[in-house]
Amino acid sequence: MKRHGLGVLSLSSLLLVAACSSGGSSGGDKIVLGALFADDVDGMSRLELYGVRLAVEDINASGAFGKPLEVVSRSPARGDVVDQEKVRDSVMELYDQEGAVAYVSGHGGESSLTQNEVTNQEQYSDFVRCANTANEPTSNLPGMDARADVTDTFYRLVVNWGFHLDFGAWFFEQRHLFKVGIIRINDDIGAMASMYIRTTINNLSDHGFSLAFDKAVSPEAFVLEDNKEWLDEIIALSHDDEVDVTVVVTFQAQTNGIIKYLTENDFRSALFLNTSSTTTDMFDIATGLSSWLAQPGNDLFSLNPDNYSGPHGEEFIEKFRTRFGEEPSPYSSTAYECAVTLALAMLYSGEEVPVAAGVKQSMPLFKEEQRTDDEVEVGIGSSEFTRAAQLIGEGKRVNFVGASGRILFDENGDRPGQGMCIMGPNAGATAWEVKECYDENFQKL
Repeated sequence: MKRHGLGVLSLSSLLLVAACSSGGSSGGDKIVLGALFADDVDGMSRLELYGVRLAVEDINASGAFGKPLEVVSRSPARGDVVDQEKVRDSVMELYDQEGAVAYVSGHGGESSLTQNEVTNQEQYSDFVRCANTANEPTSNLPGMDARADVTDTFYRLVVNWGFHLDFGAWFFEQRHLFKVGIIRINDDIGAMASMYIRTTINNLSDHGFSLAFDKAVSPEAFVLEDNKEWLDEIIALSHDDEVDVTVVVTFQAQTNGIIKYLTENDFRSALFLNTSSTTTDMFDIATGLSSWLAQPGNDLFSLNPDNYSGPHGEEFIEKFRTRFGEEPSPYSSTAYECAVTLALAMLYSGEEVPVAAGVKQSMPLFKEEQRTDDEVEVGIGSSEFTRAAQLIGEGKRVNFVGASGRILFDENGDRPGQGMCIMGPNAGATAWEVKECYDENFQKL
């Protein structure tokens, strides 16, 4: 818990730090790009942070800036849980103490709204965030949520939940999965997810859709004893053929325990994991998963935006493998693209030493309404960033196309449309693999 009532000496020290803060204006011999990833506790976040680091290596190799760009990362995790106080403090530290001129964030849900609470304040209203995963529905819709972005500093390279729900409903109908259960976080974002899913089910009731159950789980670390009663209830429902598919909208801290218990206790339903629910260590923890999948009617899906169908998708994957000796996550590419987009905004600002205000002023150039017909296409890698810097220096505009496709935002800073991929366990149920992908019009690729 945060302590209040600081002594005179402590308060004086804080004021001194604030007075000396670089506040979104990197000093010394570097330009700081911030990063917010729970890479210390989550393998997916680590692979996403690698995407940011890979982008910065390419940018520095291009020689486009007079000073090197440096990634400074903060983890908002406390134990296995993303802690909202740490989210808030981390954003402020990146700006106040590190002088980051912008930052890439791998966290959505409640964390997205918490970040907005910081950047909606006047002191941080120039601090632009590019999110590579955040797909909650309201944090980029002023007027829809009290904590939505009102400073136009939030941009994201994935489509929001509305698009996910439309695709999910279509996918369920194709598979004849009509009786839908929900397991979601017991917080504002979980309640919003429930409302959206319930509304979608109600609107499609004439197609045969119905709600089987709606269960909420604490956003804290998962404790089986606190959840066993309702888990047993839904297992019983599944034995009575009352549920076809269960949508899991939790965080990594809850997912592993939930999936382990259900699959080891004969839960009979397809499981459909939201982006935020997908974990890499689930296969080591849910040891009965392989046997469970062998039973009729049981299946496990995860839905992710298709971030590799762009013209540089394969190039990025090979580049990532070569650099890190690992496969990228579904969002490593958008983390890379966020970093490059922010760096392009630094170039557009025309400042020899980029500052946060210049990045904010330049980011709207990537919005649909401000795009031009004479933009020159550039791709990924150091040579392409060198070319982009030359073009921008000549007063021209660039069309950045990455692994996920053309980088484009709508008026709110959201990606307007995107293909989607269905992920599932590999043959040995030891890791995720892509099962099938669709374009933004739900046509199979």
